[in-house]
Amino acid sequence: MKGLFRTVVLVLAFGLSVQSYAMTPLEWSYAYILVTKTNARPLKNVCEAATDEKVTNEEFFNIAAEVLWERTEDKSLTPEATDFIWGMLYRSRNPKYQKVLAETGAAARDPDYKLYARKLLKNKKLDLNAPDIYQRGTVSLSAIRQGYIDSALQAQAPDAKAQPISKLQLNQSAESVFKAMGNPQAVDASLIDIYLTPVIVSRLSLFYRGQGAVVLEKHGGGSRRDADLLWRVAKIVEDPLAYELDMPYATLTEGGDAAAGNRLYFNIVMYGDQVGLKRLSERIYHGSVKADSEILDSLAERLVKEYQSAVDGPQVEGLAWAAKALGAQGNGRYQALLQTVSKEASSPKLRKHAGSASKSSKSKGVAQFEAGKTDLSALQRKYPPLYANVTEPRKQVKELEPEPAAADQGE
Repeated sequence: MKGLFRTVVLVLAFGLSVQSYAMTPLEWSYAYILVTKTNARPLKNVCEAATDEKVTNEEFFNIAAEVLWERTEDKSLTPEATDFIWGMLYRSRNPKYQKVLAETGAAARDPDYKLYARKLLKNKKLDLNAPDIYQRGTVSLSAIRQGYIDSALQAQAPDAKAQPISKLQLNQSAESVFKAMGNPQAVDASLIDIYLTPVIVSRLSLFYRGQGAVVLEKHGGGSRRDADLLWRVAKIVEDPLAYELDMPYATLTEGGDAAAGNRLYFNIVMYGDQVGLKRLSERIYHGSVKADSEILDSLAERLVKEYQSAVDGPQVEGLAWAAKALGAQGNGRYQALLQTVSKEASSPKLRKHAGSASKSSKSKGVAQFEAGKTDLSALQRKYPPLYANVTEPRKQVKELEPEPAAADQGE
């Protein structure tokens, strides 16, 4: 019954019939990257993976075609990124996609792609509007994106004692992960160049709501012939709140839903573990998350509570970024706190970052933050826990990852 419900949700989201919907979980993950990312490296990752793995699923390629049309029209893809999607469709050898290749080839960087597109357009014997040619608008990307949000919001975080992620092991196959966990609620992709070697590691990060992340990897060498095409589990992070900002519904906060955004941010600040605290603080620092005074004061209270006990490791990383985020606000409200942390923190690294942040946070006559004056109880009532079993930070995040064989760069 649960499996049937999931299928119905996805069918409604994608606008496809049950009979035609046949993407595997891995293909679904690749499609998620195509629909949600514009950077070249994630797109290169999944486009080359789809080609290497000889993906033939037309539902996947239909989505790729729509993305190529949309992104070349709004110019959100670089020519390099365009090449990856265009080249994948071309290498599928499916004549169904000749129209999209013809109409988007001018945006590609590769001169051979441009030439092929011009030849298609000039071919008077080719009917690009024939019934067997894929036509733009057959698949709705807006419906797919909304489907991602709806599906993620409907996903229920399992009880802490029965989380499937806790049973996973390193080096498991992708197939076994999907069998145990189902489709993720969000996906990311990256490529890592192994320093001073020709090896490139493809990484696919699967985010599961209320559980954490499973990172799959496969290694490629100097040629595709040498590539290991089997995705394997390389890292497991059990952290219920760390990846909330990666969930598709996090985009709702960018559309003006301040209450939903504050509840999300407050939960990470109050109940999140080190990974989540760092990721949120990084985004506040860089400006991609606009935090108001409630969230910033709560973040400052978290810094006050932990700066003397944090010695090393992820906790220091999270607090160091929290200090940087507070110092980046520009109004000087947290300058006195940062100066105190720079003198009294147990960690030299935290003292250093707090000191630098205090210097960039010039006081402009605003009232200074006072520790303990934030009514956290009222804020906890205003922004209740996202998950009933996550009401305080855990002392240690369960994280499985093998020791690196060599230094890497370029993620």
